[in-house]
Amino acid sequence: MFETVLLGLYCLIIGLCVGSFLNVVALRAFSEESIVIPPSKCPKCNHKLMWYHNIPLLSYIMLGGKCAFCKCKISIQYPIVECFTGVMFLISYLIFGLSFQTLFSWIFISFLIVMSITDIKETVVFNKHVYSFIAVMYLISLLSYQVKYWWFGLLGIITAFILFELLARIGYLFVNSRLFGEGDTYIAMGIGAIVGPLGLIAVTVLSIIFDVIVMFPMIFVNSVKNKNKDMITGLITALFAVIAGILFSIFGNNLTQFLMYTVLIICIIIPALFAIFLILKDIKNRKEEALMMPPFGPALAVAGVVIYFLIGILRM
Repeated sequence: MFETVLLGLYCLIIGLCVGSFLNVVALRAFSEESIVIPPSKCPKCNHKLMWYHNIPLLSYIMLGGKCAFCKCKISIQYPIVECFTGVMFLISYLIFGLSFQTLFSWIFISFLIVMSITDIKETVVFNKHVYSFIAVMYLISLLSYQVKYWWFGLLGIITAFILFELLARIGYLFVNSRLFGEGDTYIAMGIGAIVGPLGLIAVTVLSIIFDVIVMFPMIFVNSVKNKNKDMITGLITALFAVIAGILFSIFGNNLTQFLMYTVLIICIIIPALFAIFLILKDIKNRKEEALMMPPFGPALAVAGVVIYFLIGILRM
């Protein structure tokens, strides 16, 4: 027990340190600086930081969230990424124990965190990150599933490319643009390499659910501000369809066969189609700034980690 707690604490500390490094990797991708040179500096005053200014989480707390030199506020992103990475590293250890699978999961999570940071900040995913991600995940797939199953990761990559490009290009039928960027396809390809084609389908469904959960309140609030009646109606109708679907799944078995199908058609399918029609109609006519759309990459990353953990647990 004591050994498990000690190793868990060690994994948490490693995660905090790696999280600090991931911040550097993500942010310096924008400035095109090396992740090694120059040494850490304040992004506001460019003053070189001392070693004790770079202690993960502790330095932020001791400095009161401000630069030691110019007193400008330090972005909350730094401690958040450090803590999140630390917690994810700890969870990986608790699931897989002291094994190569834990190391593989750390690498997987680290790539996804870096790409999520850049996607959230500037809605961009850098080629050097995604190409490395796909290559490393395929290599890990070979090591995890044995070289004789070389086709497993490759099939996942191909499936991800075909599936996500089809989904993205469906947008041209409705809004004359892709539904999400090419970077999301590359992220999916890397995830597909490690979870395989079936795991990728589960990741796709779960990521859409996560994205809708985040997107729904954002769109609703923005639509209320802009007094967009069509979008508000569509969102309320969609919410009604979801609630009806949940109620139907819970109480449907107590209804007669005819009534079950009647409720299904009236309370779920028709409102859902109506909501989709209203939302797509509004998106097609709106200006670019009229609707805030969250990046899809982070939802894809979270879903990828969840399915990766589930697959790992099932294989144990």
